[in-house]
Parts: sequence; C-alpha cells; structure tokens
Amino acid sequence: MRLLCLSPPRSRVAHPRVIALWGLGLIGRAIHEQLRSLGPSLDQELAFPWQGEKAQIEAAEIILPSLLQQVAASRQWGIPSVALIWSAGKIGFAASETETSQEMLSFKVVLHLAQALRDRLPDTRVEFHLMSSAGGLCEASRYVEPGTSLSPCRPYGNYKLDQERALLDADGLLPCIYRPSSVYGPIQGEARRGLIPILIRQGLLRQVVQVFGTLTTLRDYVYVGDVAGYVAEKVADAGQGETTGGVTWLVAGRPFSILEVKHLVERVLRHPLYLALHYDPVNSRDITFSPRLRPATFQPTALDIGIARVYHRWLSHKG
Repeated sequence: MRLLCLSPPRSRVAHPRVIALWGLGLIGRAIHEQLRSLGPSLDQELAFPWQGEKAQIEAAEIILPSLLQQVAASRQWGIPSVALIWSAGKIGFAASETETSQEMLSFKVVLHLAQALRDRLPDTRVEFHLMSSAGGLCEASRYVEPGTSLSPCRPYGNYKLDQERALLDADGLLPCIYRPSSVYGPIQGEARRGLIPILIRQGLLRQVVQVFGTLTTLRDYVYVGDVAGYVAEKVADAGQGETTGGVTWLVAGRPFSILEVKHLVERVLRHPLYLALHYDPVNSRDITFSPRLRPATFQPTALDIGIARVYHRWLSHKG
C-alpha cells in the first residue's frame, strides 16, 4: 500500500490530507498518479501482504502508528483529515466463492484498521473510499437507471455488495463508494485485462481474440483516467468539506456492442481483427446504464478517443 501526505503550501490543497491507498492495479495505479501530480510531501510504500489474514493483521498493526504519526505531523499546516482508499483486488467476474471470501477477509482487515484509526482520532475526519463495481452489482439488469434495484448474479457481485454493506455499517467513518462500469486503460504486463486492451494487444500481435459473448452484447465503458481523476479530486478536496460520502455511479451512459468496439479498435490499428466467438449465456447479458446516474462533474472521455490513448500509450511503452 502507499502512504501519501498532501500538505499546503507544497501540495495543491487547502488543508492537510493523509492518504492510505490499497491496490496499484489499473484503477489504483491511475489514482496514485493523479495524487502524485498534486505534489505530496510524502509518498511511501508500506508492506501489506495480499494473502494470509494473520500476516495482514500484523501489517495493519504496523501501518496504524505510521498513519497516526503523519496525522500529528500534518497539524502544523491546519486541521488534517484522513482518507483510506480501497482499490485492491485480483479477481474478476468469474471469481469463485472461495476467491471472493478470501478478498473479503483482506478488505475487513483494512476496514478494521480504519475504525481503529477513527477511535484513536475522535476529532479527525476519517473517510473510506471504496471502488465497487456497477456491472457486478447490476448484472441481471439490462438497463440501470435511478431507482433500479441491485441484481448481482455471481459471487463477485455479491462480494461487492457485501463490501458496500460492511462499509456503510461501520460506525464513525465517512463512506465514499464509487461504482464504475467497465473500466479500460493502459495494458499492464500480465495483469487481468478487459476487452479493449485485449483487442488492442492481440490485434497488434496479429493473433485471434477469444471472446466469450456475442457481437451484439452491450456494455458501458469508462476510461481509467476519468475514474481516477474524479476519485483523486474527491480525495484531495474532501478536507475542504466537498465530499459528503454516499454512492457515486461512474458510468458513461452510452452503451457499445462488442462489434462497435471491434470497429473502433480496427480504425486505430488500421487492419482487421479476428475474433473467435464462444457463446456464454451469462457473459452475453447486456449491462447498460442511464446517463442520469452519473454526477454532472463526471465527464467521460469518448470511447474512440480513449481507445486511441490506450493504443498510443502501448506503442510508446513498447518503443
């Protein structure tokens, strides 16, 4: 995990912020980059093992004094506040009950750490920013709009719902829950990838892409930079009273079929893609969202522009 401190006048914030970030995958890494752009006075890595509840509890016991120390040091710049961000997770939609249960244990260790921090700092605002999943929570709903009931279909969706409920039930914390739709972004090594990075990578390699679904399956895609930018801004501004907590839907509100995405990627690659389709009744479900769900301040990047960004970043990285 990363421990960051944003303190005026060095950082572009009005009040000091102590931030603990768990998870440096696609979204977490982008959030970290956004926070670094604000000029933190501290950006430190602290050990937190991904597996083993006992080892995680021991790591949390070491992390707690570090957080308390940074809060105390930040008081010279004003009244500090604390933000814990959970963007961790190695599993996806197809995860088993065993896998989701293991990750839930890790989440609860960090949630208990947040509560211990709040108990030690009764006069300090302690927020918990949770990256949830719009698709996982609404997989059985073809079109989601304000008032639509959550409808998870798999262990992954139930796990995300359990995370949200555990956070909302935690006394004394300000819960800030984000529900992004299908997030795409830069291709990162051998990490789990979504449709768009796979299409670009396999297309560049001139390899057949295995797709489990249909060409008409509809999904809602958001660029990782938009999601990270929104979350980082809320984290940085929360000390000024801008964040009130609650649930935020980070969705585009404009669905694209797999066939449409294929054509957009082909336009960037300037050559055709070859797909091997495998019909899967679950993966073939449409999951779309009303634009009325997203906040007015969240302006998603057009999909063709986002795809071009992923493509050019991959080329610059490989070059």
